[in-house]
Amino acid sequence: MSTSTSPDAGLDRDSLRDRLPSLTGVRFYAAMSVAALHLLYTQSIFADPSLQFAFGATIPLATSAVSVFFVISGFVLTWSARSADTAPLFWRRRLVKIFPNHVVTWVLAMVFLVLYGAQSHMIGMSSTIHWDASVANLFLLHAWVPSPDYINSANSPVWSLACELFFYLLFPALYRMIKKIPRGRLWWWAGGTTLVSLAVPCVAGLLKSPVLAPELPVPTLQLWFGYILPLTRLPEFVLGMLLAVIVGEGLWRPKRARYAVLTLVAFMVVSLLLPPIFLFGPFYAAPAGVLVATLATRDVRALPSHLRSRLMIFLGDRSFALYMSHFVVIAFARQLLLPDDGLDVGSAVLALTLVVLPLVLLAPCLLFAWVERPLYRRFASPRSDPA
Repeated sequence: MSTSTSPDAGLDRDSLRDRLPSLTGVRFYAAMSVAALHLLYTQSIFADPSLQFAFGATIPLATSAVSVFFVISGFVLTWSARSADTAPLFWRRRLVKIFPNHVVTWVLAMVFLVLYGAQSHMIGMSSTIHWDASVANLFLLHAWVPSPDYINSANSPVWSLACELFFYLLFPALYRMIKKIPRGRLWWWAGGTTLVSLAVPCVAGLLKSPVLAPELPVPTLQLWFGYILPLTRLPEFVLGMLLAVIVGEGLWRPKRARYAVLTLVAFMVVSLLLPPIFLFGPFYAAPAGVLVATLATRDVRALPSHLRSRLMIFLGDRSFALYMSHFVVIAFARQLLLPDDGLDVGSAVLALTLVVLPLVLLAPCLLFAWVERPLYRRFASPRSDPA
């Protein structure tokens, strides 16, 4: 059989270990899980209210995906940390990675709000521009403010990017601390970090305030503290860092990826039976960690993984652009191409598959090709002075 048909074609064992391509591939599934919530529920595409409400069950699919993102972020940054790196150079690379896509989608979101904000059917999108919140959103500071105007400002999914920015600022110091943990205590630290994550929704459930929106019957303070606030999402990032060291030390036993996925799905099902705040975020830290460590270990040991196929790497490379652009693309498509009162099931399926989903998948390809990749290549590292 020709090697060109192999999912791992062109990747030797050292390359697999260095690049962890399965984590690149799984990021596409995570980004699409978030997009699925906004496609099926947030844009209010179905005319039947009961059917529209039923698709609220996709919430844990999206919120667990964000947890996977945070764990992957801590894992990959720790795995790829450079011994000769400096904090300013690290921060430069991360800022150049995230801000170009963010600025472009922020501008598009503001254009949408100016033109159609008051008419929008998008759940979780502000109906008007609050300039203080929008400016805070531009600088990724809005997630620190427990107000619906800030949480829903501009391109609302970027609250998670505000968390990432906070993680990046702390990473150099956290990395030095974690590298000092004795090998025999790594599991204790990972377990403790997981317990802290599990405690977050328990504490958040004690907070009282009005709900954020009728379609999202969770008190604003609970959602902010338990899902949005960068400080309470930090343990998931730290767990990813710890797992990177654990895998690097050979302390993680290889597991079948399907078992890791089933564990995550089981947590999603359980979250539907708990108070609403458990649908969100930190509750999924443990299964997200199991999934990430399992996929990374399979790469390190060169075990089979469809996530390393050329298609999955292609899609995974564009997953950040997908995450950043999908909400605004859906908002424009819903406003300009679909009727105000929604569609029946058959028409909605056709609209999603033939119109909205293709646009959602095309936009990140353009954003990646025209903005993210060229600007990162140009500005991620300082150019050497000519001799």
